[in-house]
Amino acid sequence: MAKEMLQPFTVFTREMLDAAVATCFDNGTMYCARAQVHRGSLYLTDYRAIFFDRWHSLPDIDIVFAAVDEPRVKMLVEEAQWTRTVGKYPGKSEGVRWEDKIELAMHTGNVGSPFRKRLAAAAAAHPDSMLVNELFIGDHGKIKQTCRELGLHTQGGHQQHKCFMRFEDQCSYKYLLNSASIGYANKFKYLLLCGSVVIYVQDGMQHKEFYEHGLLPGVHYVQAATADDVPAMGRETALRQRRWRCEQVASAGRARLAALDVRAIAAFNAELFTQYAAKQRFRVRPLPGAVRIDCEDDLWRHYARDPGFLKHFRSEDNATCVRPISPPFRPPGWGGAYNGSKVRCVASHDQRAGAQPLFCTPGAVVEEDQNPGDKTLQHRVITTTRSVQPGTSYAPFSEFPSAAKDGIPWTML
Repeated sequence: MAKEMLQPFTVFTREMLDAAVATCFDNGTMYCARAQVHRGSLYLTDYRAIFFDRWHSLPDIDIVFAAVDEPRVKMLVEEAQWTRTVGKYPGKSEGVRWEDKIELAMHTGNVGSPFRKRLAAAAAAHPDSMLVNELFIGDHGKIKQTCRELGLHTQGGHQQHKCFMRFEDQCSYKYLLNSASIGYANKFKYLLLCGSVVIYVQDGMQHKEFYEHGLLPGVHYVQAATADDVPAMGRETALRQRRWRCEQVASAGRARLAALDVRAIAAFNAELFTQYAAKQRFRVRPLPGAVRIDCEDDLWRHYARDPGFLKHFRSEDNATCVRPISPPFRPPGWGGAYNGSKVRCVASHDQRAGAQPLFCTPGAVVEEDQNPGDKTLQHRVITTTRSVQPGTSYAPFSEFPSAAKDGIPWTML
C-alpha cells in the first residue's frame, strides 16, 4: 500500500518541498506544516498552523503536511482509542436489528461540494429511497433538535438546516452514503462501524485513506458510480430480494474496520515514511527557527492559546517523550521539555486582506462586527478589540518563535 501511494514519485528533493511550502502560502486558509525527523527528534515549522507515534524508529525525513480541515472535537489520543470507538458502536445501533433499520440511503452533513449537491438533487427526486440532511458548520449551536425528535428522520428527500443527527441515529439506517466532499472526507471508516451497508459513490472520490486499499467493493461495501445510480440501488435492496447479502456486507465492513487499531495505523505510517525517506536525495537538517518536539506535551504547549486548552490535552507524563527526561527538569519540567515556543502569527491566521486585517500588527485594534451577515438585527454590536490572541509569536520563520509577552508564563505550564 505504501509503495502504491508513493508510486508517482521517483525522488524527493529540497526544491520539491520548497514548492510545496509555496503552495501553503498561496492558499490563505490552508493548514500546513513542515515536519523533519533528525537523529530521532521531531522538528516542526508551521506555515499554516495545524494542531505523535513513538513506537517506531524512523530514518531522517523532511515532509510537508497540509490539510483543509483542522480538528474541532476534543479527543483522547492513545492506543486504545479506536478500540473504544468500535466498542461504542457495536454495529447493532443501540439494539436496532437489521430488519428494523430505516429503509433509506442517508447522508447527513455538509452538501457544499458539487458531488454532494448531485446527491441532494437525487434525494429530492427520489424521496422514497434517499434522504440527504443538509447541515453546515454555521448551523452548529443554532439547530437544537435531532431529526428523530422532530419526526423528520423517516422522511426522504432533501431537507436543509432543520435538524441534526447523532452518530447513533445515523446507524439506524440500512444504507449510508459516502460521497466526495470539497476536500478530504473522513467519515467512511465511521460509517462502516454502523453495521449498515455503506454505498460508496465514486464520482469525485480522489482522496483515499490507506485502509481503503484493504477493502473490497461487494464484500465490505457497495459501489455506485454517480449519485444518480443510488436510487435504483435503494429500490432493489428495499424489495428485500438481497436482504441476506446486505447483512453480510454490513457485517463484513464493520468487522474489517474493527480490526484496525492505532498500532496498525502507526505501523503503516512508519512504513510509508521509511519508503519516503529512501527517495530523498538530500541530507536532512532542521530548518532555522524550527521547533523541536521531544514529548507529547511539547506539542500541546506549542499550540495552546490559553491555560484552559492545556487542562484538556496535556498528559504531564514524561513517558510520552521519545527520549527519557531525567531530573532536574527544566521548565516546564514534568510532561516535556517545552522551551516557550508559540505558533507565529503569520502562520496561524488567515492573512487575506478582508479576513483578519492587522491581526499580526502588535498593539493594533480592529473594529469587529459581532453579527456579520445578519440582516435581521436593527442594531449591530461593534466592539474594539486588540487584534492578537494570547501566545502569539511575531518571530520570522528564520528565528525561534518565542511566545509574546501576554501575561501568561507559558514556560511554566
